[in-house]
Amino acid sequence: ILGILKEPPTSTSSPLETIASLLLAKVLKTRRTAAALLLTTKTSSAFVILFGLLNMVNMLISSAIVRKREFALLQAVGMTNQQLRKMLYREGMSISVLATFLGVTVGVLLCYLANKVLALKFILFEFNIFPILLFSILLVGLQICISYGVSRSIEKDTLVERLRTE
Repeated sequence: ILGILKEPPTSTSSPLETIASLLLAKVLKTRRTAAALLLTTKTSSAFVILFGLLNMVNMLISSAIVRKREFALLQAVGMTNQQLRKMLYREGMSISVLATFLGVTVGVLLCYLANKVLALKFILFEFNIFPILLFSILLVGLQICISYGVSRSIEKDTLVERLRTE
Protein backbone atom coordinates (compact mmCIF):
# COMPACT_ATOMS: atom_id res chain seq x y z
CA ILE A 1 0.00 0.00 0.00
CA LEU A 2 2.86 2.42 0.86
CA GLY A 3 4.40 1.81 -2.56
CA ILE A 4 1.10 2.70 -4.17
CA LEU A 5 0.69 5.84 -2.05
CA LYS A 6 4.23 7.11 -2.72
CA GLU A 7 3.98 6.90 -6.50
CA PRO A 8 2.13 9.63 -8.36
CA PRO A 9 -1.07 8.53 -10.02
CA THR A 10 -0.76 7.49 -13.65
CA SER A 11 -3.36 7.16 -16.32
CA THR A 12 -3.36 3.39 -15.79
CA SER A 13 -3.91 3.68 -12.03
CA SER A 14 -7.14 2.49 -10.55
CA PRO A 15 -9.52 5.07 -9.07
CA LEU A 16 -8.72 3.76 -5.57
CA GLU A 17 -4.99 4.30 -6.08
CA THR A 18 -5.61 7.81 -7.40
CA ILE A 19 -7.78 8.74 -4.40
CA ALA A 20 -5.22 7.28 -1.97
CA SER A 21 -2.43 9.28 -3.62
CA LEU A 22 -4.42 12.49 -3.49
CA LEU A 23 -5.35 11.94 0.16
CA LEU A 24 -1.72 11.32 1.10
CA ALA A 25 -0.63 14.47 -0.71
CA LYS A 26 -3.34 16.43 1.13
CA VAL A 27 -2.28 14.99 4.52
CA LEU A 28 1.39 15.80 3.88
CA LYS A 29 0.52 19.34 2.80
CA THR A 30 -1.63 19.81 5.91
CA ARG A 31 1.19 18.56 8.16
CA ARG A 32 3.68 20.96 6.54
CA THR A 33 1.23 23.83 6.95
CA ALA A 34 0.61 22.93 10.61
CA ALA A 35 4.36 22.71 11.27
CA ALA A 36 4.93 26.09 9.64
CA LEU A 37 2.08 27.61 11.67
CA LEU A 38 3.49 26.16 14.89
CA LEU A 39 6.96 27.52 14.11
CA THR A 40 5.50 30.95 13.35
CA THR A 41 3.53 30.93 16.60
CA LYS A 42 6.55 29.92 18.67
CA THR A 43 8.75 32.53 17.01
CA SER A 44 6.15 35.24 17.60
CA SER A 45 5.85 34.18 21.24
CA ALA A 46 9.63 34.29 21.66
CA PHE A 47 9.72 37.86 20.31
CA VAL A 48 6.89 38.95 22.60
CA ILE A 49 8.67 37.42 25.61
CA LEU A 50 11.99 38.98 24.62
CA PHE A 51 10.51 42.43 24.16
CA GLY A 52 8.59 42.10 27.43
CA LEU A 53 11.78 41.28 29.30
CA LEU A 54 13.65 44.13 27.62
CA ASN A 55 10.81 46.47 28.54
CA MET A 56 11.00 45.38 32.17
CA VAL A 57 14.77 45.91 32.23
CA ASN A 58 14.40 49.34 30.66
CA MET A 59 11.65 50.33 33.08
CA LEU A 60 13.59 49.30 36.19
CA ILE A 61 16.81 51.01 35.10
CA SER A 62 15.07 54.19 33.90
CA SER A 63 13.06 54.41 37.10
CA ALA A 64 16.21 54.18 39.21
CA ILE A 65 18.11 56.74 37.14
CA VAL A 66 15.26 59.25 37.23
CA ARG A 67 14.84 58.80 40.98
CA LYS A 68 18.55 59.00 41.82
CA ARG A 69 18.12 62.37 43.55
CA GLU A 70 15.07 61.10 45.46
CA PHE A 71 17.16 58.19 46.75
CA ALA A 72 19.87 60.66 47.81
CA LEU A 73 17.32 62.71 49.74
CA LEU A 74 16.07 59.59 51.48
CA GLN A 75 19.62 58.66 52.40
CA ALA A 76 20.32 62.20 53.61
CA VAL A 77 17.54 61.84 56.18
CA GLY A 78 18.72 58.46 57.38
CA MET A 79 18.02 55.66 54.91
CA THR A 80 20.87 53.15 54.71
CA ASN A 81 22.22 51.47 51.57
CA GLN A 82 20.71 48.18 52.73
CA GLN A 83 17.28 49.77 53.10
CA LEU A 84 17.64 51.29 49.62
CA ARG A 85 18.48 47.86 48.17
CA LYS A 86 15.49 46.29 49.92
CA MET A 87 13.23 49.01 48.57
CA LEU A 88 14.48 48.43 45.00
CA TYR A 89 14.11 44.64 45.40
CA ARG A 90 10.56 45.00 46.65
CA GLU A 91 9.57 47.31 43.82
CA GLY A 92 11.01 44.93 41.26
CA MET A 93 9.43 41.92 42.96
CA SER A 94 6.00 43.57 42.93
CA ILE A 95 6.40 44.24 39.19
CA SER A 96 7.43 40.61 38.55
CA VAL A 97 4.60 39.10 40.61
CA LEU A 98 2.01 41.43 39.09
CA ALA A 99 3.25 40.71 35.55
CA THR A 100 3.12 36.95 36.16
CA PHE A 101 -0.35 37.09 37.69
CA LEU A 102 -1.81 39.31 34.96
CA GLY A 103 -0.09 37.34 32.19
CA VAL A 104 -1.42 34.00 33.42
CA THR A 105 -4.91 35.37 34.07
CA VAL A 106 -5.25 37.10 30.70
CA GLY A 107 -3.68 34.14 28.87
CA VAL A 108 -6.07 31.62 30.42
CA LEU A 109 -9.06 33.85 29.70
CA LEU A 110 -8.04 34.38 26.06
CA CYS A 111 -7.49 30.64 25.52
CA TYR A 112 -10.87 29.87 27.08
CA LEU A 113 -12.51 32.56 24.97
CA ALA A 114 -10.93 31.27 21.76
CA ASN A 115 -11.75 27.64 22.53
CA LYS A 116 -15.24 27.79 24.05
CA VAL A 117 -16.89 31.04 23.07
CA LEU A 118 -15.48 31.56 19.56
CA ALA A 119 -15.44 27.79 18.95
CA LEU A 120 -11.93 27.82 17.49
CA LYS A 121 -11.38 24.12 18.06
CA PHE A 122 -7.93 24.11 16.48
CA ILE A 123 -6.62 26.01 19.55
CA LEU A 124 -5.98 23.44 22.25
CA PHE A 125 -6.56 24.63 25.78
CA GLU A 126 -3.92 23.03 27.99
CA PHE A 127 -2.81 24.45 31.31
CA ASN A 128 0.80 23.50 31.97
CA ILE A 129 2.34 24.94 35.14
CA PHE A 130 6.00 24.26 34.17
CA PRO A 131 6.42 27.13 31.64
CA ILE A 132 4.67 29.50 34.03
CA LEU A 133 7.03 28.59 36.87
CA LEU A 134 10.05 28.77 34.59
CA PHE A 135 9.14 32.22 33.30
CA SER A 136 8.28 33.44 36.82
CA ILE A 137 11.69 32.34 38.09
CA LEU A 138 13.30 34.05 35.10
CA LEU A 139 11.43 37.29 35.83
CA VAL A 140 12.32 37.27 39.52
CA GLY A 141 15.96 36.38 38.84
CA LEU A 142 16.31 39.09 36.22
CA GLN A 143 14.67 41.59 38.52
CA ILE A 144 17.04 40.72 41.39
CA CYS A 145 20.08 41.10 39.12
CA ILE A 146 18.89 44.45 37.79
CA SER A 147 18.01 45.77 41.25
CA TYR A 148 21.42 44.71 42.54
CA GLY A 149 23.22 46.37 39.63
CA VAL A 150 21.21 49.58 39.94
CA SER A 151 21.77 49.79 43.69
CA ARG A 152 25.52 49.22 43.24
CA SER A 153 25.58 51.91 40.56
CA ILE A 154 23.79 54.37 42.84
CA GLU A 155 26.10 53.57 45.76
CA LYS A 156 29.22 54.37 43.69
CA ASP A 157 28.51 58.10 43.77
CA THR A 158 28.75 59.99 47.01
CA LEU A 159 25.64 61.35 48.65
CA VAL A 160 26.64 64.94 47.86
CA GLU A 161 27.20 64.13 44.15
CA ARG A 162 23.78 62.49 43.92
CA LEU A 163 22.08 65.45 45.59
CA ARG A 164 23.68 67.87 43.09
CA THR A 165 22.60 65.99 39.97
CA GLU A 166 19.39 66.97 38.29
